[in-house]
Amino acid sequence: MVRREFDDHYRGTWADFGQHLFHWSLCIFFIAETILFTGYMSNKRLEASEDPEGSTWGLSNSTFVSVGKYVITVNIKIMDKAWSVVTNALTMKENWRTLQELKSALVTKIFCVKAFVFFYPFLYVIMIQPFAEGCDGDGDIQNCITTLQTSLITFFFTNFVTELAMLGITLVQVRMAIRAEEQKNEGKPYPYLEVQAKCPEYLIPDQITDFMNAVVNYGFVVMFGICLPFITFLAFLTTIPMKRLLAYKLSYAYQRPDPRGAEGIAAWEQIISALSYMGVTLNCYIAVFVLEPIASWETHHKFIAFILAEHVLIVMKTIFESMLGEKSLEELRIYEYHEDSHESIMEARHSEMAGKMVIKKVCQPPVSPYS
Repeated sequence: MVRREFDDHYRGTWADFGQHLFHWSLCIFFIAETILFTGYMSNKRLEASEDPEGSTWGLSNSTFVSVGKYVITVNIKIMDKAWSVVTNALTMKENWRTLQELKSALVTKIFCVKAFVFFYPFLYVIMIQPFAEGCDGDGDIQNCITTLQTSLITFFFTNFVTELAMLGITLVQVRMAIRAEEQKNEGKPYPYLEVQAKCPEYLIPDQITDFMNAVVNYGFVVMFGICLPFITFLAFLTTIPMKRLLAYKLSYAYQRPDPRGAEGIAAWEQIISALSYMGVTLNCYIAVFVLEPIASWETHHKFIAFILAEHVLIVMKTIFESMLGEKSLEELRIYEYHEDSHESIMEARHSEMAGKMVIKKVCQPPVSPYS
C-alpha cells in the first residue's frame, strides 16, 4: 500500500536528493566517530601500558588500561542509541512510497553504522593493532587475542544486561500507569483492553532493534568464533533468555502489533548472508595471519594459504546452499497444492456467482416504469 505521506511530484527532485545526501553524510559521520574514537583510545591505552607508574585522566595507567575497553563499550552503546534515534527520525521524513521501502531503507542505514559501531573495535584489535601499534604487554600477538576475547565476553554480557534493564524500565512505567488508573477506579477490575492502551506501541524502530540484536550476535559468532570458540556457548546463554524476554515484552510490555503478511525477512536475509561470507574471510585471515603455526610461515606462503582456504570454504558454502535450496521439498509441495487449490476455488466461486446472476435475472419480476 502507498503511504499517505508519499508525494510523487517530490520524488526525484533536488530537494529529495539533498535529503538523502544529508542522511548518508550523517551515516558516514557516525562511522568516522567510531573509527577515530577507537583509534584514540587504543593509542592512549598503548601509551599507558608503556608507562605503568604514570597516570592518565586522573587514573593510574594500570587501571586506565583495564578500564579502556569498558570506555569503548560505552561509546558503542551511546553511538548505537543516538544513531537509531537520528536515522529513524530522518527516514520517517523521507519520501518513500511504501512501508516496505521505508523499512528496508531504515534497516540498511542502521546496519551500515552498527556494522562499524559494533564490529570495528574488535576488528581493530585483531587486524590493525598487532601490525600498527603492537599488542599490550610484551607486544606478543597472543596478548591481542586475549584482549579480543575479554572484550567479546564483556560486550555480550553488557549488551544482555542493557536490554534487560530497558525492558525492566518499560514494564515499571506500564505498571505505574496502570496502578494510577486502578487507584482512581477504587480497585475495580482493570480490563485487558485498557491495559493495552497504557502500553507503548510496538513501532518499526522497536522491531528493527529486536532483529538487530539477534543479527549482531550472529555476526560476532561467525566472525570471531575461531578466536573464542566459547562465544557460541556464550551466545546461546544470552540469546535463549533474550528470546523469552522478547516474547514477554510483546505480550506484556507493548501493545499487540498489527498483523502484517510478509514473505521472508526482507533486507535482513541479505545482511545475514553478507555476514556469513564476511565470517568465512575473517576466520581464514585470523587462522593464517594471527594464529600459530601458520602465522610463523613466510609472507608469500601465508597469502597462498589464505587465498586457497578462503576460496575452498566459499565454494563449499555455495555448494551446500545450492543443495539445500531456498525451500524444502515439503514447502514446495505446500505452495504447489495451494496454487492448484486456489485456482479451483476461484473457478468454483466464479461459476457460483455467475449462476446466481442468471437466476436473479430470470426470477426477478419485471419492474413497472410507473412503480
